[in-house]
Amino acid sequence: MSDDNETIRQGAPTRRDYVKYGGTVVGGGLLAGCTGGETETTQESDNTTEEESDASESWTASMPPVGDLEFDSVPESLFDSEGFVADVVTALGHSDTVDAFSYEKWPTHFYEQLPGVDPETDFDTSLMTDGKADKEVFYEIAPDIITIDPNLMMSWELDAADISEIEENVGPIFGQRARGPRADGFYKYGDGEPYPYLDLYEQTEIYGQVFQEQDRAEAIIEVNRELIDEVTSRLPPESERPTVMVGGIFSGEVYANVIYFEETTPEVVRDGEVRTYSKKQYRELGVVNAFADAEFDGPFWTTTDGEGLLEADPEMIFLDNGVADEEFVTEQTQTLREDSVMSEVTAVKEDQIYPGGTAVQGPIVNMFQTEMVAKQLYSEEFGEWHGLGETPEDEQLFDRQRVADIINGDI
Repeated sequence: MSDDNETIRQGAPTRRDYVKYGGTVVGGGLLAGCTGGETETTQESDNTTEEESDASESWTASMPPVGDLEFDSVPESLFDSEGFVADVVTALGHSDTVDAFSYEKWPTHFYEQLPGVDPETDFDTSLMTDGKADKEVFYEIAPDIITIDPNLMMSWELDAADISEIEENVGPIFGQRARGPRADGFYKYGDGEPYPYLDLYEQTEIYGQVFQEQDRAEAIIEVNRELIDEVTSRLPPESERPTVMVGGIFSGEVYANVIYFEETTPEVVRDGEVRTYSKKQYRELGVVNAFADAEFDGPFWTTTDGEGLLEADPEMIFLDNGVADEEFVTEQTQTLREDSVMSEVTAVKEDQIYPGGTAVQGPIVNMFQTEMVAKQLYSEEFGEWHGLGETPEDEQLFDRQRVADIINGDI
């Protein structure tokens, strides 16, 4: 451990302890955490400006399992998990706050299609080693806020004492894992009890509060909902929809998602709506799961061989997370075509193999992936899928400029 990190551990001020304000260092913390402590302010004169007065006010955001968190100032840096929150804060105009990830999965290739949007995405993060988190990386990055579910952090072999240490010496933890259903044994943080899933929109609203960008949050949610409403209103009857597999072939085994479409586990459904977002686009576009009746081999998937794939006989195959990995799609397609059994599957014979989307999707990525799947599934209704970044303007299902304007503050 570096000397700087040792100094931090011994109680020297961190980024959490100070914030630059009007040329004056203000004590009390960029993020006051859950203590409810008041922010101390120093006035150099009686002529406090309205801007300074507003900046001295605190606000609270809340998210289970962490609870309430009081903020004295907008975070200037964050440590994300895989890119979901990074996409949210990009929509809020704060992509420059993203400093690190536990896994480098942020699907930034979609932003290239938004005029005037170019977030900094060059990170060299190595938090994980053999599935275990190196907590010293948190000290090295020194983020203002860690937007990761503490239960997820504890699955990386960090314990309650590690979590408390990171919160005390680095910055508060404020995130929720709602990408997909949570596995058995996930709940270890705090009282160890399950907590409600917050969907893509709910988390966007909460981070809008964190960054004081409520108007941007509302605007990006509105554009996203308009797209969903438009495409779902034009879906063909279920009887006319193709059967689908989302997955891939690895080491000779076929992995197929069997739950993410319907999300049948009751804890993820609230008020009649599914709250997870990893396969949101497939679910909302009414895919017919070719493996709906399969038994689970893992928490949320099934594995089979070529014969099992042929028996399910999907009419379309989406190669999961293949949207930005052309080499992966090429290799997978070749494997399917060259296998004596799998080559007889309808999707393979009819050349209906497509790159699938990423599970790490906030409001922006979800719009691109919803458009993508709509075109792949129902080209007669929505136009053909030409490839990433290749959709002609008159065939686009949502307004790229409108999204870019929201990101850039022109609401």
